[in-house]
Amino acid sequence: MKINYTKVQEDRLNHYLDICLNMMISFLNSKGIYDESIVLCGGFGRDEGAWIIDCDNFLPYNDFDFTIVSNASISRNEIERLRKEIANTIGIRWIDIDIYSYKHFRFLLPTIKNYDFLYASKLLYGEKKWGRKEIKAKYIGSADICKLLMTRIWTFVGAFSGGFRDLNGEESAFFSYQMAKAVLASVDMYLVYKKAYTSSYIEKVKKFKELFDDENYYMICDWAVNFKMFPRKEIITKEHMINLYETTYYMFWKIVKCVIPRFEIIATNKYYASFYVFTNSRLLLHIFNERLKKNGTHYMDSVDVFFAQLYVVLAYECKDQRKLYYLGKAADILKKLGKPVRDESDWVELKDVVANTRNEV
Repeated sequence: MKINYTKVQEDRLNHYLDICLNMMISFLNSKGIYDESIVLCGGFGRDEGAWIIDCDNFLPYNDFDFTIVSNASISRNEIERLRKEIANTIGIRWIDIDIYSYKHFRFLLPTIKNYDFLYASKLLYGEKKWGRKEIKAKYIGSADICKLLMTRIWTFVGAFSGGFRDLNGEESAFFSYQMAKAVLASVDMYLVYKKAYTSSYIEKVKKFKELFDDENYYMICDWAVNFKMFPRKEIITKEHMINLYETTYYMFWKIVKCVIPRFEIIATNKYYASFYVFTNSRLLLHIFNERLKKNGTHYMDSVDVFFAQLYVVLAYECKDQRKLYYLGKAADILKKLGKPVRDESDWVELKDVVANTRNEV
C-alpha cells in the first residue's frame, strides 16, 4: 500500500535522490566502474519513508538505504567515506550503502534483507541484471529472528539518555521513533515465526492482528505504523513515556519468549546463548571470513556489547537480587571493554554506558 506523498514531499524526495545518485555515479565512474545498478531500499524503497515537519519544512526522518550492484571491487572504507559525504551534503543523519556483486544473486538466501530487496525496492539507475529471482516468505528462518533481537534490543537502552522524564522536540521524536521500531521488530519476529513475513509496515500489522491472539497489543501496533511513517515532535509526559516504554518492552519480550525456544536459559547462560545465537544467525560462517579474522577483536567486542545490552534490558523488570545479578553481569562485560561504571546497581547509568559503548564498536 503506497503512501500518497504531497507534491512538496515528492519534489523534495526526488531532489535528495538526484543528489545521492549523482554522487554515487561520479564516485563509481572515477574508479572506472560503469556496470553498476543502484537500488533504493528501506522505507523509501517501498513508498513508506518517514517525513517530519521541521520549521515548516518537510524533511525525511529515516535513513536512505541504497544497494550498489556491481562486480567491481570496492573497499568498505571507500564506501564509508562516500556514505558520510552524501549524508553531509544533503543534511540527513544516515545514509546506508550496501554492495552486492552479481554472484550474490546466484544462490539467494531466504532472508528478510534479500526478500525486501526483491519485493520492496526501486531500481534507480542501471539495469536489473540479476534476472528473475524468487524468495518465499515461509522459508525465512530463525536467523532473522536472532538478527532482529540483536539489532533492536538497543532501542531499550539507546532511545533516551538519563532517566524517565518529560520530553519534547527532537528527544521526544527520537524516543517514540525507537519505540515504534521495537514494536515493528516484534511484529517481524512473530511473522517470521509464523512463516508469514511481508515487507510493508501496513501489511505487517494487518497480518499480525490476524495471527496474534492477544488484542492488548493491537493498538500499539497501529500507533507504531502511524508514527514510523509520520513521526512528530510532541510533548511527552514522564507518565506517558514510562507507559510507552513498558508496553513496548513487555510486547517485545512476550514475542521473543514465544519465538525463541528456551529463551530463559539463553538469557542466563552466556555460553549457551553464544552457541544458540551463532548457530541460528549463521554468524559462525562469518567467523571464517578473512575480514573478520583481521578484525576479530572488534567483532568479539560487538558480541560482548550485545550481551551487556541484553542483561541491562532484562534487569529492568527484575527486583532485588535478580536485578543486581543482571546488572552485575553487564558491569563485568563493560569493565572488560574498558568502560567501568561508578554504581553497578544503577540501571540508568548502566543503560547509558552500554548504549554509548554499542555506538562505538
